[in-house]
Amino acid sequence: MGVQGVPNQRYGLGLLALVLIWLVSLAHDDESSSSISWSMANTITSSELSQKHREVQNPLETVGVQTQAHYPTPSPTPYDPGESLIPRKLWHILFPIGDTITDREVSFVGDWIRNAPGYTYTFLSTTGGSALVAVHYGHNSEELDVFQQLTNPALKSDFLRYLVLAAQGGYYGDVDTRPLIPLDQWVPPELRPQVRLLCAPEHDDAITPDPTAAYKVRFGQWAIAAAPGHPVLRRMVRRAMEGLRYLSQSQNTTLDMVRPDNIQVLNATGPLAWTEILWEYLFETDPNITSQDDLSGLATPKLVGDVLVLPITAFRAPTAGEAPWFEEHGDHRLLEHHMLGTWRQWQPPS
Repeated sequence: MGVQGVPNQRYGLGLLALVLIWLVSLAHDDESSSSISWSMANTITSSELSQKHREVQNPLETVGVQTQAHYPTPSPTPYDPGESLIPRKLWHILFPIGDTITDREVSFVGDWIRNAPGYTYTFLSTTGGSALVAVHYGHNSEELDVFQQLTNPALKSDFLRYLVLAAQGGYYGDVDTRPLIPLDQWVPPELRPQVRLLCAPEHDDAITPDPTAAYKVRFGQWAIAAAPGHPVLRRMVRRAMEGLRYLSQSQNTTLDMVRPDNIQVLNATGPLAWTEILWEYLFETDPNITSQDDLSGLATPKLVGDVLVLPITAFRAPTAGEAPWFEEHGDHRLLEHHMLGTWRQWQPPS
């Protein structure tokens, strides 16, 4: 996905530079601006990465944008039940379909930065993602090998968000989401010492029945917040690798050449896989949770062990069929999802 040898490189970098300059200026306008680190350099090969263990030659440096490489501390942080608060880290991931990043693709980044004062902000693409995975999981790890083989942007983005949150924790949001209130207000103050994972449904049969749905309550993963090392994220890393191996075997091809349809993405690394692992953990954590009905139709957040399950209103706008329920229980959205779905335009390399 790099920019080397691309005819439109100069135009693409110029557009990206303008976007980044705007974002940096927005951050510095805030009294307590976030610490911003950019990990978008794509001018280093995988072999160079394993030798140097760092990012170099960031093309943004040539256009006057102050850049700072973001390097995680070695080894995944162990999960500590006594630890409180989700780290004040904000993550974005983008693997562009074309040769350039468009302003439409990053149009909500400024909103995230404004709503996360004091947070460390990291924007990851191929090289930055490889560097982070190599440091946390090892330069010869299966996790890094799988990540670097993937070319489908949806599978690659799904996998990286789990790897990042398992290793460092923090807040993740798809670039087509826009926060509506500051991130520090997402967890009620009285629950902050207990919450180590934040999630919300994307579908609930109690609101819009769907007899074809695999789960009565299906959780979305376009926005997740977690403590580092949380068991759900660690399990999800393993589950995603299993799903990816199955996908490549079923298509009798290598990971870089898989051509998944929407359902295959959902099952391999997306919301269906995420829901499977999350329900598994919720049932284990609280003996009072015996069926999906126990978390269906939530109008207020519910703490299940160390997981804060938000109502379906939290992370998206209502559909036409859901509008009456939303109106009855109030609009308590924390963010909105614009569902651009640019990954659907992807074609495997020839």
